[in-house]
Amino acid sequence: MQVAVGHNGRPESSVSLPLGAARVAHQFLPSDPPTYLEEAHLVAHLAATIGPALPLSGTQITGLLGVGGTLRRTPVLLGLSIGEIYPKDALEKMLALVRGRSSEEIATMYELKPERARLLLPALLLVREVLRGYGNPPLIMSPYGVREGAILTLARPGRGVTYA
Repeated sequence: MQVAVGHNGRPESSVSLPLGAARVAHQFLPSDPPTYLEEAHLVAHLAATIGPALPLSGTQITGLLGVGGTLRRTPVLLGLSIGEIYPKDALEKMLALVRGRSSEEIATMYELKPERARLLLPALLLVREVLRGYGNPPLIMSPYGVREGAILTLARPGRGVTYA
């Protein structure tokens, strides 16, 4: 999981943590659906790990942009569109929708692949902890992933890249 803080389109600080949704699901959530105790153990770990590691944690953050394949699938849970600002209670509502459900059940309900559905709970818990660390700013999910962002950045004119 990467967290970057920027201003006016330029990154100011970032951190990379070994806390991707797949990694924490494998390490902390072996059951399908995850048990209450498994989730509680993961939540405690995230609270102890993420807050102290956030870059520029004392900075006033005006918004958080979620990027990544699993996060791009979260708007469907609430009938939102990609790029729409999530309501303040969105994460808790989405968590309530996936808790106690198997990946097959979630996949069927929201037309997702079971392996992606299995990552929704840990992805939402990760985002929730990052939001808490920055005082719960507005949340928006990007339609693009990290790779697309890197490609678009490199493709900008004046970046010293020669195009064929």
